[in-house]
Amino acid sequence: MIYLRIDISDILWVWARRWGSFKGIKGYPNLQSFIRDGKVVQARYAISDLSDDMYLRIDSALDILRQQNLEAYQVLMAIYLQGQDKRNVCLEMALRPSTFDNLLRTAKDFMSGAMFGSGAIQVIF
Repeated sequence: MIYLRIDISDILWVWARRWGSFKGIKGYPNLQSFIRDGKVVQARYAISDLSDDMYLRIDSALDILRQQNLEAYQVLMAIYLQGQDKRNVCLEMALRPSTFDNLLRTAKDFMSGAMFGSGAIQVIF
């Protein structure tokens, strides 16, 4: 039996690499003023590419996350799209490391649920 485990992080890295860079996103209004471009470059991905429909579903889910929990959204965008590290985000957003971890976990859990709920990720038995 073969088990395939894909984490939401893999999907978000592909989204950031392809779709986010295609749209010309460099930062978001609440983060752009104080966070510089990240120096860390993601070199390896578990998924080679996503369909256009999947990119649109991710964008819709991110927009809902932004409306529901702005801080979690900002942390997610700083990590995945801007390539910032935990220390810089904590300093710039005045967050404790435990708060940062909670916000990132919340954002990842939301995105996982949104991807599963939209039918983008399916479980086949």
